[in-house]
Amino acid sequence: MIAKFLQRVGTAIVGVTMVVGTAVAQNPPTPPPTPPTPPAGPPPVQQLPVVTPAAPTAAQAAAAAMGKNVSNEQITDAIKKSGLNQSQIQDKLKSAGYDPSLADPFFAGQRAGQPAAGGAAGGQPAASADAFAKALSALGLLDAASAQKPEEKKQEKADETEKANRERSAARSGGVFGKSIFAAGTSVFDPVTAGPVDPSYRVGVGDQLQLIVTGQVELAYALDVRRDGTVVIPQVGQITLAGLTLDGARALLKSRMGKSYSGLASGEAQLDLTLSRIRSNVVFVIGEVELPGSYQVNALSTVFHALVRAGGPTVRGSFRTVQIRRGGTLLRTVDLYDYLLRGDASNDIRTEQGDVIFVPLNTRAVAVTGAVRRPGIFELKNGEGFDDLVGFAGGLLATASFDIVQVDRVVPPAQRQPGFDRVRIDVPLHGDLAAAKSFQLQDADQLTVLAIGDMRRNVVTVAGSVFQPGEFEMTKGMTL
Repeated sequence: MIAKFLQRVGTAIVGVTMVVGTAVAQNPPTPPPTPPTPPAGPPPVQQLPVVTPAAPTAAQAAAAAMGKNVSNEQITDAIKKSGLNQSQIQDKLKSAGYDPSLADPFFAGQRAGQPAAGGAAGGQPAASADAFAKALSALGLLDAASAQKPEEKKQEKADETEKANRERSAARSGGVFGKSIFAAGTSVFDPVTAGPVDPSYRVGVGDQLQLIVTGQVELAYALDVRRDGTVVIPQVGQITLAGLTLDGARALLKSRMGKSYSGLASGEAQLDLTLSRIRSNVVFVIGEVELPGSYQVNALSTVFHALVRAGGPTVRGSFRTVQIRRGGTLLRTVDLYDYLLRGDASNDIRTEQGDVIFVPLNTRAVAVTGAVRRPGIFELKNGEGFDDLVGFAGGLLATASFDIVQVDRVVPPAQRQPGFDRVRIDVPLHGDLAAAKSFQLQDADQLTVLAIGDMRRNVVTVAGSVFQPGEFEMTKGMTL
């Protein structure tokens, strides 16, 4: 029994061994996998670092043509900040229809002796330069390159401050209100000599009148006003017309001629009198004017026109008290501000032969700058103050501060001390312009209306990955 059992066990072991041996022989070890064969084609493009071209590039020339002053360094920094490599920029250029080689000057790896694409030395065409500029703008690189550096912004701010100081100085020293109108040397203010003349025109020596009688009697005379101020009409005689208005001369002629022509008295004939030639007058413009002297102007000319011919008042002259003297007496005083500010020409009378127009010195000139609509130097009459000055300046801007206004004043001689020739005076307003009515302005005062700041306290800024970033109103109780 035991022998048979052992025989069976041995046979089983031998069988297992044979089966395992057979299994090993039939399943050899699996070799390591063979790497796949790369597809046929050009080798991968080596990504090159961004560099700054030494020579000028088409980007600079095109940016300059677009009004943007950029350098190769700024374009290089913009490319770096964009995170785009050479192939990505070339792909974008190609997809936009531009030559991909336009970006080559900003990447290393150019062959020796090869001109940089887009460079001025390489003779890049203007069309390519313009195309590269458009491509850079489309990619957002040109705008980034033209962004100002902190020092450039600081310099620009300093330049703006200097410009403001120059404008302020100009307003104080030479920006006399109304001076530019006379300094233009224009002829647009010349009176129109063609067309009808108003009935208030005064007939004078040198005029020529056209007399026409129709109806029962047909007459037509050209009447010259002689040196003695008379006209001579056949069968009527000598009639004095100088000094009469056109309506007055017409009535006088009808009355005198009615004695010789009964039809005029009965209404069977009609009389008409017109002005066919306008005389010239010689007037004298003296005082504080740019070109004092005598001027020949036609009889329709006014005081304003004569001043234009003389170049207008000087910076020292008065615009408020222009005197017209006729026959040795003061006829009228004209305020040019009525005409310049309100268009009121009621006091702008016509000149006559021998009139003297005298421009005196101004007595109180005050400069106003800052947040006003019309900064400049204005002349104030006696009794005029802060309200009048603000009115002459066109009023305050919406950005004007209503807290205080500053006055730079020259101290009167009797009050001066060493080192205290000028003072700065802050006039409190407390939000009401009427608070400054009692403040007395003096000659050579320089008034500055301050402006409010740019800070906003009810603003919340939203930035980042949102659909509409920007600044928004912050209201009470607003949550994130």
